[in-house]
Amino acid sequence: MEDSKQFILIVDDEETIRDLLKQLLELNDYKTVLASNGMEALEIYKNQGASIDLIITDLGLPLMNGRELGEAVKALNPDAKMIITTGFVGQEKFDELMRVGFMEIIRKPFDIRQVILSVKKALA
Repeated sequence: MEDSKQFILIVDDEETIRDLLKQLLELNDYKTVLASNGMEALEIYKNQGASIDLIITDLGLPLMNGRELGEAVKALNPDAKMIITTGFVGQEKFDELMRVGFMEIIRKPFDIRQVILSVKKALA
């Protein structure tokens, strides 16, 4: 049933990454909505947050980065589930992102199996 599919907000400024994640997640029976920057994603979350089960966001976004988006979403809904993607992250940045409330950090370039495992774990 269409309505039973879990709904994921994908946020990345690179269209190819957004499209790849969309295809991957929809092939695995998730519904998706896309945003190209943090401000757009926050507006989508404000309007559709009650139906969004998970946010997957890039760290390096224009207008509002992934960490700032995470903080804004958590201010609206402390129980929001979020995963962040990034090309590089040291231990200090990793710890900071986990404190914001990201459940998982996926390093780019990512393995598609890892993405699906991370999504399933976050939504379990």
